[in-house]
Amino acid sequence: MRSVKPIGPTNSPPLALVGEAPGREEDLRGIPFVGKSGFLLDQMLSKIGVGRNGCYITNVANVRPPNNDFNFFLKEGNERMLADFRLRLWKEIEEVKPKVIVALGEQAMVSLIQKKGITKYRGMMYERDHRQDYKLRVIPTFHPAYVQRIYSTRPIVEMDLAKAYRQALSPSTPRVDFFTFPSLDGILCWLAERHSPVSVDLETLGSKLHTRCIGLAWSETEAISIPLIRGGNHCWTEEEEFEILSALREYLEDPSVEKYFQNAPFDTTVLAREFGVNVSNVKLDTMFGHHLLYSELPKSLDFLTSIHTDFPMYWEETGSDQNNATYNCYDCCVTWMVAQRVEAELKERDMWDFYQEVIHPAVFALTRMQNRGVLIDIEARERVRRETEEKMLGHREWLSEAVGKDFNPGSPKQVKELVYGKLNLPPQKAPGTRSITTRDDALQALSRKFPQHKGLIQHILEHRSLRVLLSTYINAELTDDHRSKTSYNLAGTVTGRISSSKTIDGYGGNLQNIPRGDFRRIFRADPGKVIIKADLEQAEFRCFCWFAPVPSLIETYTLDSRYDIHRLNASMIYNIPEDKITKTQRSTAKNGVYAGNYGAGPLKMSRLYDMDFKQAKMILERWKRVRPELLRWQERIRDELRATRKLRNPFGRERIFFGRMDDATFRAAYSHTCQSTVADIILEAIVTLDQQGVEILLQVHDELVCQCPEEEVEETVEKMRNAMEIPIQVPGVEQPLVIPVEISVGPNWYDVKPWGQDAS
Repeated sequence: MRSVKPIGPTNSPPLALVGEAPGREEDLRGIPFVGKSGFLLDQMLSKIGVGRNGCYITNVANVRPPNNDFNFFLKEGNERMLADFRLRLWKEIEEVKPKVIVALGEQAMVSLIQKKGITKYRGMMYERDHRQDYKLRVIPTFHPAYVQRIYSTRPIVEMDLAKAYRQALSPSTPRVDFFTFPSLDGILCWLAERHSPVSVDLETLGSKLHTRCIGLAWSETEAISIPLIRGGNHCWTEEEEFEILSALREYLEDPSVEKYFQNAPFDTTVLAREFGVNVSNVKLDTMFGHHLLYSELPKSLDFLTSIHTDFPMYWEETGSDQNNATYNCYDCCVTWMVAQRVEAELKERDMWDFYQEVIHPAVFALTRMQNRGVLIDIEARERVRRETEEKMLGHREWLSEAVGKDFNPGSPKQVKELVYGKLNLPPQKAPGTRSITTRDDALQALSRKFPQHKGLIQHILEHRSLRVLLSTYINAELTDDHRSKTSYNLAGTVTGRISSSKTIDGYGGNLQNIPRGDFRRIFRADPGKVIIKADLEQAEFRCFCWFAPVPSLIETYTLDSRYDIHRLNASMIYNIPEDKITKTQRSTAKNGVYAGNYGAGPLKMSRLYDMDFKQAKMILERWKRVRPELLRWQERIRDELRATRKLRNPFGRERIFFGRMDDATFRAAYSHTCQSTVADIILEAIVTLDQQGVEILLQVHDELVCQCPEEEVEETVEKMRNAMEIPIQVPGVEQPLVIPVEISVGPNWYDVKPWGQDAS
């Protein structure tokens, strides 16, 4: 094994970069980080204004492991070799005395600070007095080889390198002033001072989410933690606790006091439910503000701490009451600090008004919406459950008869044995892991290649679909008053679309994948009220027509806003009259149009929509030929991305794309402006309707579901239409973009009939 020696200045340089082990190129040239990883590392250093010549660069192991696999040194029998490598590394560090060491990758981090889990620990400074004359300071981050695989992590590594360099030039750890376990008089005096703005954070205990303490910060380094539970017991007498909570309620409900939160829906819900506190004047939620700025980056408070602050890692030890109170204060200070930076950057990037007018009020409208929930018809649910179980049993019996023995289509093991064993079909590999899989898309691909087995595979897939319907939706836990609830997340997607998941109490789940069909009958209006469903029509395609723009289609929509454009497109693709287009042709052409607009190739399209490759190729080629505006629009997007890495939609939402300038990033960009525009129409409508007092029950895809008293249907329908059919002026297009809504009314989500002009 050839030794690869370290390079760089040895007289206390600002940075030492420690990798894991040399690769092939490093081994050949005898210099660390000169291959692809080294080239990328040089680029990232240059981005923060540091040259490689100013850094000491080395590795944990100074020889290349077989197959470039560091795990070779971790195998039994090689422990002595690894120990010698680490001993050599420590001698280097003690001689060189770098100001800050950047641990590049998991093994460098383990060797330097004895921590595992690079995702958890990256970006945080670790300090200790290593020797009397030297303080060890280490910041872990991802290895450049990892960045090559997951390129979206590049800005994170650049932030970590910038932090390390800043700390090397000007070492500093903020000195905090925390009030933990203050006296009753101390708490009341502090609340009476009315500090503003103030950040608020709760620490809860147990599955019932009892509040352990309430923290408030009024600067980057000053905070108080008000204890409520200590040692598993209440901290105060009933009279004292009443006095504290009364003063706290008065403070948090004071409209003259500005508040900051990280994930306000959680904290404000707990405060309202447990203490009857209705927080007012929340100025900024750092989670949603940061997500608006950087939708592709993580948004957790520990991540925000790592990139915005120089605090040490404070969240490792939170078990004891004292540690928990300190942690509470740190969370508040980080939230206060991040709020200042997020607000400043939102203003700098001209998104502050959009945040204030749409995102921020939507956070609280969605909170009210998810806390309201929707009533479930218990009898209908039981009927649907029985029907679903019967269908599942039918599929299982059919498959058992076909296989010749009892067969459970819900068993991945049995499905794998059947498909790859008995049927001897070619194994399908999962993307990323490359392990053999029986995922839905893998089975669909096999059914296309081997049509003789399509019936059997379809029975397996349909059984799976019914099982998910049963477990995820039909059997979902309800509240005591028979309501289905979900937690809406405004920061769950990069496009701004709302995602959903279980509530903090464990109710509900992901509504965005909820199936259509008569199952939706179980979602019903409250007694004396009716359901109103409003669905944006052909929303994303209309956006494309205006953004491209496609003058002929804009004119068609302007003359008849409800024209069946998908039938027209199918007519042009298949070159036959519109009145001869079949339902299947319309559906297939519609799928092809969306796939083509967003840059999917024929292989991707055939997998997405379970169609023949040649047919997919034909549809995509013809769509591009009949709509030359498409390629010009996509080219403009690519040019914009190459120049700025940014796209901005008509509402002012701006997204930074961190991926490589490749087809995957371009495909994401093609879809982003259309999808984010539709998402923001929905959000603006939610805000408007919530402010008007309309009871919104559900948001799924391009659809809003509300309820109202039977005698207020006409008024509510008009409110929903006005809120959703908003005119959007697109530069270069005279006619404003208005996406019409199809409105239906009925007793439940399924049994709805078109209303008014939609009835025709």
